Amino acid sequence: MSQNKHIPIVQIVGYKSSGKTALLTAIIRYLSEKNIQVGTIKHHGHGGEPEFVTQTDSFSHIEAGAQLGGVQGDTQLQLIFNRGKGMSLDELLRLYFLFPLDVILIEGYKQANYPKIVLVRNEKDLLLLETLTNIIGVGAREKQILKKARDFQGINLNNILSEMHLLEQLIWKA
Repeated sequence: MSQNKHIPIVQIVGYKSSGKTALLTAIIRYLSEKNIQVGTIKHHGHGGEPEFVTQTDSFSHIEAGAQLGGVQGDTQLQLIFNRGKGMSLDELLRLYFLFPLDVILIEGYKQANYPKIVLVRNEKDLLLLETLTNIIGVGAREKQILKKARDFQGINLNNILSEMHLLEQLIWKA
C-alpha cells in the first residue's frame, strides 16, 4: 500500500448494540467540522449483501454482469464492485488510498490487525480484550467495566463529546 503520507487507520469494534455506529458518527462529525477528510468502511457482518437502490440504470449494469458500476451525481459517487466474492480489508484500503483522505475509520472487521477501539457492553464482552490485537482504547458506559479494562485507555461512552480530544489523539497516534 504505497502512499505519500501516513493516513491513520482506526477500527471501532464491538458486539451488536455496543455503540459502534454512534461513536463513529460522533468522531466523523467532530473531525469533519475541523475540515479533516474522513473515509469510512463498514463491515456488513450480518451476512448477505448491503442494500442498494434497485430499479436504476446503474444497478441494471451490475445485473447485466458489470464487475464495477458507478453513478456520479453533482457531488457524490456511488460504486458497486461485483466480482462474485468479497474484497479483503487490505484491498478496500488500497482503493481508499486513491482518494484525498486524512484518516480512515473502520466499523467492524474485529480480526484485522489495525489499531482499534473496542466497545464493551458488559463483563462478558471483556473477553474481546484477550482475543483481539492492537487495542488502543476501550469504550464502555459503565465505570466498573472501564476499571476492569484498566490496562487500556478508557473512553466513557456516556459523554462521547467530552472524550473527543482524547479520541482525536488516539487516531493521530495510530
